[in-house]
Amino acid sequence: MSKNLVHEIDEQGNVLITCYSSGDLVEQDLGVLRVSSRAVSRASPILEDLIYHSYFPKTKQEPQIKQEPGTELPDDCRRDTEIRLMTKTLESAIVAMNIIHHNIDKLPKAMSLLQLYNLCSLCDRYKLKVVTTFAVEKWITPLWNTAFAFEGGVQTSEVYRMLRNQRTHPLHTDLPRWLWVGYVSQHQDIRKVCTYGAVIAIKSTEESAYTVNNIALHPGMTSQIKGVLALKL
Repeated sequence: MSKNLVHEIDEQGNVLITCYSSGDLVEQDLGVLRVSSRAVSRASPILEDLIYHSYFPKTKQEPQIKQEPGTELPDDCRRDTEIRLMTKTLESAIVAMNIIHHNIDKLPKAMSLLQLYNLCSLCDRYKLKVVTTFAVEKWITPLWNTAFAFEGGVQTSEVYRMLRNQRTHPLHTDLPRWLWVGYVSQHQDIRKVCTYGAVIAIKSTEESAYTVNNIALHPGMTSQIKGVLALKL
């Protein structure tokens, strides 16, 4: 896929978003999305600011008072306002923007844990609460229930028992990602269970306070885990 290809999230959109990944101090452009300033501004205060400051410095008409959230940019800026968005994958950005623009028919039927982890990282960075709310119902809860199904549904007590006694269970390997997904999406069951599991794993080994099974926790989790490490479990 050419990184110069423009993905038309909204064919009438007046903003071009260049998606890029950042690693080892080198930025790599992944692709460009055409979106609506109104839809994006309503979904994210951070992206709203990026759009606003990208456009108005180019004009002599900058208002003294900022526009209300979700307000369309002036017609004369059609298709020439550009911003940059950092994301782990282009796929995450496309999914997020399709949710924001209500392009439900363009969304995947299912997503893997890694895909959800990347999507949640994007949502956390740009405060895309509308995206995580949608993702909880469509992908996160079904995947959690399928991965850890017990007779009668997911039962917290059973998951706790498994975390203590079945150290080879996939959840131990997946804990860092599930913990971050639960935290960003505010899914209380996932957040509670995975915090418990992470603390158990950390307390029973000589590992760093911020790794589980030699897998680093997302940096956004360090303060939460630090706060519960003193608990007697």
